[in-house]
Amino acid sequence: MQEEYHCSTCGEPAKLTSGAYHDRLSGLSNVFLHDIETAHCDHCGNTDIIIPYMLSINRAIALAVLTSPYRLTGPQLTLLRSHSQKSPADFAQFIAQDEAQLARWEEGEEPIPPSTDRLIRLSAVALDEELKPHLTSVFAQFPKISNEPGDNWEIHIDVAPSGVGSKQAA
Repeated sequence: MQEEYHCSTCGEPAKLTSGAYHDRLSGLSNVFLHDIETAHCDHCGNTDIIIPYMLSINRAIALAVLTSPYRLTGPQLTLLRSHSQKSPADFAQFIAQDEAQLARWEEGEEPIPPSTDRLIRLSAVALDEELKPHLTSVFAQFPKISNEPGDNWEIHIDVAPSGVGSKQAA
């Protein structure tokens, strides 16, 4: 039996439904979470989004970005750096760049060069123990990475009770 959910605004009972959610918390505009519960309160009109497994979801988003066949964008670089739990200064050292250059890439002022794109991907994998088993799949994408920026494709994350999984859509 499902637990009763109460509105975070007024405390009244709220109706739970499950569906897709356009997630912008990651800093990317192209992430969609599936099987996300929402709780709508008829009393005050508030809708709460219930997002479980945040670490697993963030890792699935990072893996989708790492294995994408498109050039990394500034927001994707920021996501990978943040997921690596590195400051801009620390991450810049990992990729042999200065912090100002990293900032220009993250802000989208300059495109990320192809060789640096690949070094960023490898560094992000190396800095996360849970991503290390995916090194081969990330590396296998390298010949397929186009020079087109990866801001027009969608990342779909299934947030099912059986586990979190991702897929990409052009």
